Amino acid sequence: MDVKKIRTMKYFIDAAIEVVEDVGIENATIRKIAEKSGYNIATVYNYFEDFDHLIFYTKISYLENYTERLSKEIGENLLPLHEFLKIWEIFANEAFKNPKVFYDLFFSKYCKILDDTLNTYYEIYPEKVKTSRERLVSMLNEPDIYMRNMTLINNCLENNCFSLDRNIGEINEIIVLTFRGFLDEYIELGYSDVDGYTEKFMKYLRTILNIE
Repeated sequence: MDVKKIRTMKYFIDAAIEVVEDVGIENATIRKIAEKSGYNIATVYNYFEDFDHLIFYTKISYLENYTERLSKEIGENLLPLHEFLKIWEIFANEAFKNPKVFYDLFFSKYCKILDDTLNTYYEIYPEKVKTSRERLVSMLNEPDIYMRNMTLINNCLENNCFSLDRNIGEINEIIVLTFRGFLDEYIELGYSDVDGYTEKFMKYLRTILNIE
């Protein structure tokens, strides 16, 4: 993107983040964001598909703790299976802290453009890229949660960490859909036990993979 586009999108995203922090996501409006940014409403639509698309960018910031934790807690010499489980544990834990945001990021209508949105976001905010680990970057660069998980599964299989007698694609889908079910239930029932639900999901994950 050219410098002007990056600068203008940053104005809008920064303004949107401030408005959401001030009045909450439910009360944020395109008018309030435009006023905060110093631009008119029509200009917003030159850079974003619609209001929800702009708000989607504000939710990317919730991934910062996740990527920062990956960088700190996933060691270079961690065995592939332990890495796989630890990445899921961190992801689930961060997701249950902000369940609606993570649901929107990975399972809403905009999840299909998560990869493009992330690339644009980090072009606008290059200082927010938290890890340079090749394998982690490779996983994070995948366009959706299914392909991210498949990279982790394939790494485990290549290193003979476990053997699966079922279709790998089906296992991958079962894991992701199980997590989505947990997230759905967590939101629907208004749960707040982040650590307890993380532990419960990890037990299910180990059961799916038939590991202790």
